[in-house]
Amino acid sequence: MSTYQDPSNERDALLAALQEQTDLLNAHPEEADIISKVMDDLEEQLADLVEEEAQDLQTCLSPVLEMFTNPQLLIDAFSCPPSPSGDADDGGSGRDEDELNNHLRERFCSHECDHESCRLANEHWMPKTDANIIEDDEVLVLASVLISWFSSGSLVISFGVEPLIFLQYKYLGTSKTIWKTTTGLRSNIMASATGVPQEHPQTIEAREDEPLLGGPGAVTQRDSDPIYRNLIKGTAAVAQFGILILVALIWAGIFSHPLIFFSAHPLLNSSAILLQVQAALILQPTATPQQKLLGTRIHYSLQAISLAAFVTAFIIIEINKGDHPRLTSPHSIFGLITYICIILQALLGLVQYFFPVTILGSADAGKRLYKYHRHFGYSLLVLELATVAAATQTTLTRRNFTASARNSELLRPATAPKPSPDIKHIRQNAELYSKNSVDRNYPAHVDYPYKIQELSEEARRLDHDLKTPRSRIKQLEKTIANLAASARQDGASSAIEEELASLRSEAQRLKDESHAMNTRRASCTEEIQRLALSLPNLSSPETPVGDDPKLVKYINFDPQSPPEWVSRPDPSRSHVAIGTALELIDFTSSATTTGWGWYFLINEGALLEQALIQYALSVARNRGWKVVSPPSIVYSYIAEACGFQPRDQHNEQQIWAIEQNDKDKSKPQRSLTGTAEIPLAAMYAGRELDASNLPLKLVGASRCYRAEAGSRGVDTKGLYRVHEFTKVELFGWADIFPATSSSDDLFAELLDIQTEILTALNLPCRVLEMPTTDLGASASRKRDIEALFPSRLRAPAADSDSSSPDLESGWGEVTSASICTDYQSRRLGTRVRGGSAKESRFPHTVNGTAMAVPRVLAAILENGWDEKRKVVVIPEVLRKWMGGLEVIGEKS
Repeated sequence: MSTYQDPSNERDALLAALQEQTDLLNAHPEEADIISKVMDDLEEQLADLVEEEAQDLQTCLSPVLEMFTNPQLLIDAFSCPPSPSGDADDGGSGRDEDELNNHLRERFCSHECDHESCRLANEHWMPKTDANIIEDDEVLVLASVLISWFSSGSLVISFGVEPLIFLQYKYLGTSKTIWKTTTGLRSNIMASATGVPQEHPQTIEAREDEPLLGGPGAVTQRDSDPIYRNLIKGTAAVAQFGILILVALIWAGIFSHPLIFFSAHPLLNSSAILLQVQAALILQPTATPQQKLLGTRIHYSLQAISLAAFVTAFIIIEINKGDHPRLTSPHSIFGLITYICIILQALLGLVQYFFPVTILGSADAGKRLYKYHRHFGYSLLVLELATVAAATQTTLTRRNFTASARNSELLRPATAPKPSPDIKHIRQNAELYSKNSVDRNYPAHVDYPYKIQELSEEARRLDHDLKTPRSRIKQLEKTIANLAASARQDGASSAIEEELASLRSEAQRLKDESHAMNTRRASCTEEIQRLALSLPNLSSPETPVGDDPKLVKYINFDPQSPPEWVSRPDPSRSHVAIGTALELIDFTSSATTTGWGWYFLINEGALLEQALIQYALSVARNRGWKVVSPPSIVYSYIAEACGFQPRDQHNEQQIWAIEQNDKDKSKPQRSLTGTAEIPLAAMYAGRELDASNLPLKLVGASRCYRAEAGSRGVDTKGLYRVHEFTKVELFGWADIFPATSSSDDLFAELLDIQTEILTALNLPCRVLEMPTTDLGASASRKRDIEALFPSRLRAPAADSDSSSPDLESGWGEVTSASICTDYQSRRLGTRVRGGSAKESRFPHTVNGTAMAVPRVLAAILENGWDEKRKVVVIPEVLRKWMGGLEVIGEKS
């Protein structure tokens, strides 16, 4: 019979000596060097002893392991006869403690020793395997009996990829925990795979291997688990959910807009943050040295890619900023701080892991730095998320366009027609365009044509300079390829390697130079386009230069024999007073519902509005104009292409933009139209017209919305200047090489329609050729027709020699007509193909007002007023749309 020698006495002695040295170290820290050497020797002895015990334990526990992989064997192992006494003091098991001891020694002790406490009965054991999980209730009950029975110490064995023995010894009321693997002893404490709470380690070396998130008792990586499962295990799943939602929101916001150079900045930053989170999570549950080594390698690989993404994102935003100011928003300030912290964190990680001895002096110093590196990483992640949050409040993200930013930042979808200003003509006639800007009262644009010349020359020079490096790069690439192929065949000598390096260096330098020149050329081209699009159209030779219009003719008016009321100005003869008295207009209610600049048309006033619309449409239809009912809301870039800016050159608001909610942030800005001209012009945006279909003539009635900036006065009182009204608009296209009608012919036809309408309405009018300062950006030539309003007539000034009223003050615009040449078609991408010319070209556009309802209605009320009968005489051409009504009088 072999005798088993219990090593517990030797082990207890070593532990006692370690405890003694620990007490000495606490009492005399100045002797740490000497005490540490002694403790190292003791630990080595203890490690050898534990290794010897582990080998013996594996031999003696082979039947036990077989029992725990087969629950039935475990049940049979404890199937011994009940004790004669039948005591139930052991918890109802029916067996007394001595009998159970003897039974275990007989069945499992391979040493057949006579020692009063067999090794199996002296150690607390609980075998477990990854492959089999015992769920039988009887086995669990028996296992709990063993755990409560063996209380002097504990031994836990986990058989996975490699044996891992966990020894816990109790000595002098304290616990000493040791992990032993096949690769050596590790003096630390880790969170158990079973989640059993354990104590926090007290040494730096032990803290090194603590879980990065959570604490002892948290879930750790088992030997049989692949490391990628760490990314979804435990609380990692929550972290993954959060970061993936964040990245998805950022990417959705970016890809819902047209991609630009700046788009790479948030895409790279969000990707880098995603990689950082993966790098942190991959290390959380690692336990064994092999797991930690693999996890650390993956961690540093992911962090390296993340750092490269951050650096690239920083370079992109710097290039994109160009000459614009930096650090103007919380996001930019947070971003700069974050980038600096990212670089510092990367340096800390490199130093503490790769160069602890070289830079810090010892591995222990690296371990101490690791704790700060880890905590700083968590803080850095919070800072990065704060920077992302601040990005939602930037001007670009919120798209709060200012007057200066709207022109350059209006969102244009990829399908939007590309504007094509005549840059060549501007470059060749810079002086003409500069003088035109002066004549049109665009002082800020006077230098634009000369800037276009300079930028065009610079772009041309860059194009020429790019030819040399491009040619040289092609030669170098061919030489490098031939030389490399020769080196592979004949063997690479040091001379060939040097030559290849030199050629590659030269090629890279030339590529960098070419890239810089390409970037500058693109910048020049973009600036040329912006400047050219902002210039007003060239004025027609027919347009008077200056501020004064030219009288063309009168309609229904002879200045030599004016109406009788002209000689007796009567301010009470206003459409406001008449309309209110006859219950046709209600300004009081509209002031309550909407404010100044709106109105209610009621009773015959509403009928009169519809009659005016129908009459204007019928006149246009009779002349071959196609009727259209257009929308009153358009994309803002469409309005801009037609020459309607959010604000004019005097920074006065022209049109209203519609506020967009979060759902529509990804869509282009929309505006309310100030005239049907805008949607009618855009009907053929980005399309080609057949020359045989020209001239193409459209007429449309729509609601119009205008800011109408200006002070409130007699000239703008009532219906003359309002924010919302109905208007009938005429719009046409004509070929620049016409087979039939030219744009001048179409312009004349449009004026004839206006004249016919106003003549039939019996309104005294005059036709004016408008001066350059009164033209809109798109117009080359413009004619206005003004009606005479009795309420606008002013009595002669006290110092005036004339007793006649000021006739000039009584006129007010009711229609206008413009030729826009190719200004609108170039910006809307409308072309003509066919006809006498083979190449496509941009058609001319013509537009004009057929009926501005509020102003014409006001003119009818004032000019049709019969003072004696207190009625308004309805023009005969309107009566069929008003049920045959001839006059509008007071309500009984």
